[in-house]
Amino acid sequence: MGKKLIFGALIALATFSVILSASVGNPKVIPDGYVDIGGQQYYINVSQYFKKDEARAFCNSLNMDIVSFEEKNKWDTINTWAQEHQDELSKHWFWIGAERVNTTHWRWEVSKKPITRFYWIEPEPDLAAEVSETICLGFVSYSFASGWCDDICDDEFIAYSVLCQ
Repeated sequence: MGKKLIFGALIALATFSVILSASVGNPKVIPDGYVDIGGQQYYINVSQYFKKDEARAFCNSLNMDIVSFEEKNKWDTINTWAQEHQDELSKHWFWIGAERVNTTHWRWEVSKKPITRFYWIEPEPDLAAEVSETICLGFVSYSFASGWCDDICDDEFIAYSVLCQ
C-alpha cells in the first residue's frame, strides 16, 4: 500500500510540474545562428559549450573568429544587446579573443595588441598572478551587471558559449 501511495504522489507532482511549466511558459532562448548586433553580423551558439580552442575552431569554420573588443564602441554595442536579451542569454558565458601574456599584461589574440581597457565583473579578475596556466577572458551579462572574467583556458571543467565575429 505504501509504494502505491508514493507512486501516486510522484505522478501527481509530475503532473503539477507539467501544468505549472505550461502556464508559466518556458524561458525564451536565442536560437543558434547569425544575429545582427549594431549593424554587424555575428554568429551565436548557445546550445553547445566549447573549450577555448574548440570555440576558435568553430568560429574559424565559419570564416570568423571569437569576438574581441578592441574598440570600446564594440563592447558598448554588444553589452547593450546582451542586456536587452538578458532572458535569452541567462547563464551563458562567452569566450573573448584575448589572453594573459604574463602576470600583469593582457593582449588581443588576433592583433597581438595590448588590452588597455578592461570591463571586469565583480569579483574579477580572480586568478592569482602565480597561476601559470594559460588564462583567457570571457564575458557574461546578468540582469544586475555584465563584464569580463578570467579563466584557465584548458581547464577540463570550463566551457563557454561562443559569439563569433
